[in-house]
Amino acid sequence: MTDTINLAPIKISIRPVPDTRPIGMTYGDYDRARNRAVRIYAWANGETILSWLTNRHNARAGVTELKRDIVPAVLAKMGLPPDTKVRWSQKAGCACGCSPGFILPEYHGRDVFVDYGTVDDAARASVEG
Repeated sequence: MTDTINLAPIKISIRPVPDTRPIGMTYGDYDRARNRAVRIYAWANGETILSWLTNRHNARAGVTELKRDIVPAVLAKMGLPPDTKVRWSQKAGCACGCSPGFILPEYHGRDVFVDYGTVDDAARASVEG
């Protein structure tokens, strides 16, 4: 992987937990969703299904670059201070490790999805990853 990640274009989507329990969601699932620490999931635009699955289990290779280049943009969009505690977890979204991401343990009730870079970046990452 290169020293920096091409963030252009970058799209940050913040999905809050709804204020009321959605129909079909159990009370226990709703409480867990509201109280779960914020997760940040990031992937390159144009990534293929095969490269996505491969890169999820080899994601640690680009963690330093992602934390340096993407996390500050997310914190700024969320209105959080730049020194907010952020940690990496291979199992942020799923116990099998297919959804790695960053966890903000001090904040709750939201998931953040980041699409970054271009199709060329995604192809390069799948080859280098």
